[in-house]
Amino acid sequence: MKTLVLAPFLPFPEDMGMRIKLAKLMMAMGRENVFLLAFREERERIPEEELKKICSDFWIFPRPQITRCQFWSNHFSLKPLLVSRFFSPEAARTVSFLVETKEIEAVLFESLLMAPYLNYIKRAITIYHAHNIETIRAKRRAHQAFSFGPKIYYYLIAWRFNFYETRTLKKFDYLLACSSLDKAILEQMTGKKEIFVLPNIIDTDFFRPIHQARDPYLLIFLGTLWYQPNEEAAIYFLQEILPLLARSFPAIRLEIIGEGASPRLIHLAAKWGHRVKILGKVEDIRPYLARAGALVAPILSGSGTRTKILTALAMELPVISTSIGCEGLEVEDGQNILVADKPIEFREKIGQLISDPELRERLARNGRTLVEKNHSPQILQKSWLEIQQQIGGEMGKKIKRN
Repeated sequence: MKTLVLAPFLPFPEDMGMRIKLAKLMMAMGRENVFLLAFREERERIPEEELKKICSDFWIFPRPQITRCQFWSNHFSLKPLLVSRFFSPEAARTVSFLVETKEIEAVLFESLLMAPYLNYIKRAITIYHAHNIETIRAKRRAHQAFSFGPKIYYYLIAWRFNFYETRTLKKFDYLLACSSLDKAILEQMTGKKEIFVLPNIIDTDFFRPIHQARDPYLLIFLGTLWYQPNEEAAIYFLQEILPLLARSFPAIRLEIIGEGASPRLIHLAAKWGHRVKILGKVEDIRPYLARAGALVAPILSGSGTRTKILTALAMELPVISTSIGCEGLEVEDGQNILVADKPIEFREKIGQLISDPELRERLARNGRTLVEKNHSPQILQKSWLEIQQQIGGEMGKKIKRN
């Protein structure tokens, strides 16, 4: 199936869950069947050699800059600013040209941010890939706001996302969800039945267990820190959870891996002295995960399934997560993960890990098994082939109608 992929980001470097999944999905599609139109930051390098290995051709545009006029006028629009900022007339013309001249059979939209280009697709199946459900993300951010003003502001944003997302997703021929949970939510939102599950994945050959002594008192926090749910989670851990842990376990330490730490987060970490290190972006996270005692994922907002958890499980590193953090994953508390939704629960679960080597072994073994069974690149390829077969019969009908 000849496919044009529209993405607000590049698939390389594979340093975030969405990039990892897109790169592996394009590989599964087959290089000769894939064309890519994507956006990049002003100083972001175009990975030409890597892209040539996974797609037949590619068109990369700079992310459009929002003018002050566009920012203020957007307050009177039902389209969220985040969506509006990725529209480029030149990119829209290119989309129309490619669909007509490259005999494109399907167009894959890699985010709600690409939805404005839906109006420029006439003769192809349209597929929307829901890495996140934006309405859920916005509602959770509003719920976490402490003061009245920000709470009202974020609930208004959530309302706009709900209106736009629900209305827009109904226009696509097919939707791809990251989990059965997200599929159920999308069905309820849109009333559509043409929804398939395409699970998030991790490279299980690259992220393998490294058998060395672990430090049970060393915790890892992993995530891009300019992403609001990750920064929120890191601050929550430092303010609410770490004080409880420090009183019970004086040797406890935390390493935070990820770029984009805010001044606020840096200031909070500095208060803990040697106990907390912000390492920033590291070249290879495997040595850090190999020597740690656990990965903590105190996620309070956001949506979708977290690649950071899959990464840790693949390396047999025990994970303690909130319910939101591990939602959509086929995990079971006490068997392949530990779930904690309150600071005191985090202290109790981490204490269990420190004192119970059999628990650590069970979580490590079962976590790796879960990832191999449900989240390997082979599973992604198998899932995509099955989806292709199911929608293949509709392509001729779509082209004929148009």
